[in-house]
Amino acid sequence: MNIGARIKELRLEKRITQDRLSEYLGISPQAVSKWENGTTMPDITALPMLAKIFNVTTDYLLGMEYDARDSRTEEYRKKYRELQTKGDNAGRCELMRKAVAEYPGNYEFMNDLARSLTHVACTSEDYQEIIGLCRRIIAGCHDDSIRFSAIQTICRAYSYTGEDEKALEYAHMLPPRKYAREDTLAWIAKGENKTRICRDSPRQRQRI
Repeated sequence: MNIGARIKELRLEKRITQDRLSEYLGISPQAVSKWENGTTMPDITALPMLAKIFNVTTDYLLGMEYDARDSRTEEYRKKYRELQTKGDNAGRCELMRKAVAEYPGNYEFMNDLARSLTHVACTSEDYQEIIGLCRRIIAGCHDDSIRFSAIQTICRAYSYTGEDEKALEYAHMLPPRKYAREDTLAWIAKGENKTRICRDSPRQRQRI
């Protein structure tokens, strides 16, 4: 597989559009398109940033290294799904703590840990851990599906801790439909704000 095909494969896997990838790299979407169709190759100076975005090594991008982590990370994902099906929230937390310790740069594992913790959290320290994990994801992750999930989780954590203004601030970072900004705002809102949001949102009116 040439580097352009590998970039396309990783980009689709991470659910990043050509436009978004070009923004991260400070280049035009046409340049990314040319890489992926084999017309041109990325400059060597772009490789470290590409590796960081896709959470792989530069050697893997260049086709010089098999990403042996794939089988190990898939083991974690499979076990996580099994525990999730069983409703074993404590087991999910323990598993994802191990996964994050082994793969500290894996935002998917961070997100799974944060989400798992929301089911067992009972102290302010628990919620601060959730918030810390979500902040790391939001600041560094380039996969929108993971970032938006982390934003929803941090909104709930701030709501539980009574920090409603921070919860609202993060809720407004969500897009309006696909990732249900209205749903998250309605979930954390209180009093008159909750009534107003439910009144103004068609989806929420159906649930009243």
